[in-house]
Amino acid sequence: MFLLELKEVNKGNHMQSFIDPSPPLEMIEVLNDLKAKISESRDLSPDQYLEKDVKMLYSIAHKHYSIDNFIDAEPLFINLVLARPLEKIYWKGLASSRQMLKNYQGALVCWGMIALIHPEDLAAHIFGAECLYQLGAEQETAEAAAYIEKHITEDHPNYKNFYKIKLSISEGK
Repeated sequence: MFLLELKEVNKGNHMQSFIDPSPPLEMIEVLNDLKAKISESRDLSPDQYLEKDVKMLYSIAHKHYSIDNFIDAEPLFINLVLARPLEKIYWKGLASSRQMLKNYQGALVCWGMIALIHPEDLAAHIFGAECLYQLGAEQETAEAAAYIEKHITEDHPNYKNFYKIKLSISEGK
């Protein structure tokens, strides 16, 4: 998987590190190859992408997400969920991008898909509850919180997120 490159630049008397957002040559080659396939056959749909194409798209989408460029990440994640609709990681990317863009209804749909495909994934339920809360759906938020509370343990990585939702519900905020 492509990772962002860390570069150092000499700034006066000290070195400063920054993440280089320019794509490496191999990524450009794969994207050009994919673009050529699409232009050759207008019928190429995401479910026909090769695995290397899907991996490269994910790398680019993840890169955009990791530098808070959610607007550009969202359509890439849409293509990924169309290409591989049962892959949880692509749904999470789309859900997270939409949630960061404050598209809570769109994010809720994605979190719901994850919850359907992987009901044991409490993170989907927790972030879905956050979306419900942001949408002002108090009853549904409370129901989601009750479900989560039955299944979560304090060592869950998203326990703090859940606790904030629970606290907000009890305070009526």
